[in-house]
Amino acid sequence: TVCILGMGMHSIVKILGGDEDLARAVGAHRLVLQPVDSRPHFMAPLRRWLRSRGWVITDEDLSSGGGGRVYLTVLAEWKEGARMPRAAQEDGELASLILPPPIQRRTRATLQSRQSAALESEASGLRAAKELELWESYVALHKEWIRVARFDAYDRGSGLPDGAISAVLDEEFRSLKQLGARMRY
Repeated sequence: TVCILGMGMHSIVKILGGDEDLARAVGAHRLVLQPVDSRPHFMAPLRRWLRSRGWVITDEDLSSGGGGRVYLTVLAEWKEGARMPRAAQEDGELASLILPPPIQRRTRATLQSRQSAALESEASGLRAAKELELWESYVALHKEWIRVARFDAYDRGSGLPDGAISAVLDEEFRSLKQLGARMRY
């Protein structure tokens, strides 16, 4: 297992070997990565780099830090034959490059369980509620950041089409509200 925490996305990719895959060269089968800045336009190139080299993201987790910061931790495992060419990554997978699918699935399950029945245990209910709160904050914060900054070039540097991040965040925001999330922003 290779762990790289508290560095920028570009530094993480450089440490991992850029075009080479040094983690695989030393025999690593698992990566734990926590970029210091988990804004969607930084995470998309990291997810793309992982996928193009045969790393499969098996989980992602949110945690809160001082000053209201939200950190995203990525767990990836190397799978033989899982290498995904860049063109295949673009086809229908834009949202999964921008937002973390494991967290989206869990927060939707939490919202749906709130609608249908109580959560199974108090401990899992508290963890699910905390993750939902962090996810709501993450989506709303980045949506608001784009609006206030009027940063039309937000997608530039991510390798994504112009407006893609804003569109995905808008759709996630609408989806969370429809499921009953308390979007505070």
